[in-house]
Amino acid sequence: YQTRKTPSSTWSPVLPLTVGSGVEFETNSDETNWVFPILIQYNFTETLQISLEPEFGHVDAKSDGARTVGGFGDLETSLDWEFLRERRWTPAVGLEGTIRWPTASDTDLGKRNHDYSVGLVMSKDCVFFDLDSNVIYTFSGDRDEQSKLEVSLAGELPLSRWISLEAEFVQTIETGRGHSERPREFTFGFSWHVTRFVTIEYGTQISSGGRWQELLGWQYSFGGND
Repeated sequence: YQTRKTPSSTWSPVLPLTVGSGVEFETNSDETNWVFPILIQYNFTETLQISLEPEFGHVDAKSDGARTVGGFGDLETSLDWEFLRERRWTPAVGLEGTIRWPTASDTDLGKRNHDYSVGLVMSKDCVFFDLDSNVIYTFSGDRDEQSKLEVSLAGELPLSRWISLEAEFVQTIETGRGHSERPREFTFGFSWHVTRFVTIEYGTQISSGGRWQELLGWQYSFGGND
């Protein structure tokens, strides 16, 4: 999911390191896209966290107008600082800064310029379920693309010790001159907590305009989850 949690939610005094990867699948009449994102996340302290997110991609052409390419995609690096701790009636609040680096081996697998993002990350344990929300503004380094404001809300509802339902809503507002688009995304699925260390997630993402993606991912927390 796009919505991040605050650093304290992944903190462990043993080894605050989380690694994971996933598969994103999307197809239409012109091409089939496979994306394989990777996550490396480390907490320097309970309130300071760094994330590295490289990705690999493959585009399988179905029509004469598309190309078949594969290789390394863009790299995202993020730094999150939680400056307000969670209280009984208030969420934990953090500041996030992200840089998207144009490391793609082909223009169809990534962007041509850097993107810079800054925003707020909020998390709250609501006893029976967890809520996370992000408000992120991205400055586009590509003159052909508009900068955008992204507001997201994600929730997790445990059904048992091992299974949880998950959902996420993302509203994007493009800014700049001319007509601004406001695409939406809704993701729903479930997570399977195989052990204290391993989590497997599966979901479907539906975007405005009728696009959809199938998502499968896993994470390994070296410190273990509560």
